Amino acid sequence: MLTLNKSLYEEGDTCKKRMWLLSHEKKDEQEITLYEQMLVREGEEVLKLARSEFPKGILVEEANWNYCVKKTRELIFSDSPIIFEAAFEISGMRMKADIILKLRDNRYRLIEVKSGTKPNEYLTDVAFQVNLLSQSGLIVKRAEVMCLDRDRVYGDSTLFKRADVTDLIEPLLPEIQQNAPSFLDIINSDIPKPEYSSACKSCEFTPHCYSTNIEYPVYELYRGGKKIDTLLKMGVFDLCNIVDQIVLNKLQQRQVKCIKDRRPWYSRNIKSFLQSLAYPLYFLDFETIQPAIPMFEGQHPYDRLPFQWSCHIRHNTGDPLEHRSFLHDGSGDPRYPFIESLIETLGNQGTIIVYSNYEKTILTCLQKNFPKCDTPLEQIKDRLFDLLKFVREHYYHPDFHGGFSIKSILPHFEPSFDYENLTISDGLEAGAVFQKILHGDYDEAEKEQMMSELEKYCAYDTLAMVKILKSLESIDS
Repeated sequence: MLTLNKSLYEEGDTCKKRMWLLSHEKKDEQEITLYEQMLVREGEEVLKLARSEFPKGILVEEANWNYCVKKTRELIFSDSPIIFEAAFEISGMRMKADIILKLRDNRYRLIEVKSGTKPNEYLTDVAFQVNLLSQSGLIVKRAEVMCLDRDRVYGDSTLFKRADVTDLIEPLLPEIQQNAPSFLDIINSDIPKPEYSSACKSCEFTPHCYSTNIEYPVYELYRGGKKIDTLLKMGVFDLCNIVDQIVLNKLQQRQVKCIKDRRPWYSRNIKSFLQSLAYPLYFLDFETIQPAIPMFEGQHPYDRLPFQWSCHIRHNTGDPLEHRSFLHDGSGDPRYPFIESLIETLGNQGTIIVYSNYEKTILTCLQKNFPKCDTPLEQIKDRLFDLLKFVREHYYHPDFHGGFSIKSILPHFEPSFDYENLTISDGLEAGAVFQKILHGDYDEAEKEQMMSELEKYCAYDTLAMVKILKSLESIDS
């Protein structure tokens, strides 16, 4: 019999079919991406750091689940004041409590440790645990979320904040008591019907639910949100079938019209805008990580840490491209070498082409951390040209499928140019690889190989921007 845990319960709140598929899925270790591995590792590091603030805690650590439940029971009966990873199972539901504290009146405090920063995002999670603990005979007097505090900084005595959510979860308990048994029945029965919503767009199981005959499913509506939910409830699954059921914004109207007309849209003055770009043109891309636990002076939890940039340079029309790059070797703080090399490469004239305002955000953070570099970094920001914003305002093709990321639009502009043959194929994976370099997980040969793959990936992004701009310049308006 399959058991219900808090993660599955939360999935069931959104989609019963997704909950069922996840409960039956046996993910091979080889299927877990480097980024997912990094998240697991980071979560474990945060949990370990949280435990260090309770030095008298006893950890229930054993691979065998039944042993963990038995050991937990023994620790509770022996009046252990603090237990880590206490295991409970009752009525087909199971959980492990990050931290439980025994209080003087034979009641308990539950502390759920999270690597996030917003306590109220975890109310259902905590309520599920409180309900299960109550069914197991424990009286929970207080429930807390202990999460990272963005106001804390590297070197502080603690990086956490603790929020009392006892009153906030109280209204959720009757619903959990009612839903949990039915959710348990569902995962132990035949696969349920799908529950269509805007969440389908990011669900890996979408092919299980939608007909392959739908070329433009409604969840591809650009920033559709609740509009997607409304259309699905009305039985509209194909963007081609939208008539006047719902009010669309300007870009959404453009998207639907292009799909129905089977042709792209572009603004009449697209060429004149592009002709205003000043040579030399610098196509620039940054790679960063967002460590939950700050690693260097001045950093807060989840501050972005830039470690790599790539820049393709077109000095004038028709000139061959020049490529320059920076990749930190993982020894110490990468930020100042990153800044120094960037300022040297970009000079003081020419348009710097980026894809989104991401680079501008990183530059602003670097200005705060390194005030002496404020002026040259501000001058770089003044020269930025956001190609993403330009494409969004001046061009749309049905092949974009409601997306404007480089990977969404590149197949239309340059079908033969893709990321499939790269060892590292996205920014999340690039960040995970660099985290492994920082932690010293690779030997020298492996490190050299992975640094080479990072160089290839980042250069691919800036070269993709070159190709997109070249295609836009060739449009006859």
